[in-house]
Amino acid sequence: MSPYIPYTLILVVPAVIITFLLGNMIGTHIGFKSNRKKKVVYYGFLALQSAPFFWMALLIMDFFVFQLHWSTVGGFQPGYSIEEILPFLRSYWPTLLTLILYFTGRSANSMPSLIFYEQNAEYLHYLKRLGFKKRKLRKYIQFNAILFQIRGLNSRFNEILSATFLMEWIFRFPGLGNLAILSVQRGDYSMIFGIFIVLILIIVIGNFSNDIFYGFIDPRIRKAGIKDLSSNKENIENWGFKIV
Repeated sequence: MSPYIPYTLILVVPAVIITFLLGNMIGTHIGFKSNRKKKVVYYGFLALQSAPFFWMALLIMDFFVFQLHWSTVGGFQPGYSIEEILPFLRSYWPTLLTLILYFTGRSANSMPSLIFYEQNAEYLHYLKRLGFKKRKLRKYIQFNAILFQIRGLNSRFNEILSATFLMEWIFRFPGLGNLAILSVQRGDYSMIFGIFIVLILIIVIGNFSNDIFYGFIDPRIRKAGIKDLSSNKENIENWGFKIV
């Protein structure tokens, strides 16, 4: 099972990062100032997220694999030489492209409303009276809006991971999803049980990493933790721990 885990992660992790950055960039431009071209891109991604991702994968496979022959479906051997990396990349990019096209719209969907909400916040009116420039105000608005998006990365990570399982089967990509469906067809229940154990561990580690990351970038979390720690100092010392 261990050779299959990196192939799943090499799809999930870049898809989460790219869709988050690209979606928030598109949503931010729409929230601040939108023109016709930006609206076309924005509503285009919103339309793509409404389509079934497995149907979109079949369209991409039919167009790029069978019509243009720019890509392949599976059939590569893992390795580090150029002869082995190129077949891997030809089978890798359409799978990643499907995930990006589908989930970018979900990241961009809520960003304009978050920008609008932050523009009417009380702290922003206070900063305007202090004489802050528009460029500085925009940075504060964008940062506070993205914080809400980072909170939802846990569910987005889980959605992309579940979609990757089906994408691997469609494109014959040798990840955990492809292995799980093959194990179901063979009746290998011990392998299925092991795959779901690994899947649960990946979800737990991913969600925990996102919570830790959010604690670092949001100063309110750190200050709240220090405040709670100082207020409960006597109780902690009574338990036998010493606060330095």
